[in-house]
Amino acid sequence: GRRPGIRLQRLDTYPGTVSFTAWMKPVDFFTIKGIAAPRLLTIATTPILDEYRQTINQAQPNTVLGRFIMSIDTGEDVYLQFQTVDNQLRWVNQKTIALQEES
Repeated sequence: GRRPGIRLQRLDTYPGTVSFTAWMKPVDFFTIKGIAAPRLLTIATTPILDEYRQTINQAQPNTVLGRFIMSIDTGEDVYLQFQTVDNQLRWVNQKTIALQEES
């Protein structure tokens, strides 16, 4: 039969990584893949929110999250929507984000 891919082997060995490996990428990943700026860069530990703005994970500081899509100002907070490399739409609070422009 077929041997499982490296990703599946890693997930079998480290099952705790499955919740963040889909969106957590190295800083240069977006430049290499040609994803347009502006990109969202965390400046502190940042809760990652789903479409209902419920926390689904945490991103560490200095993590490129994805391409900026839009913002919503609730009157109390400003939330930024971004697109992950696997085309998921997620939200973060602007307080812990810097927009990374083309360099």
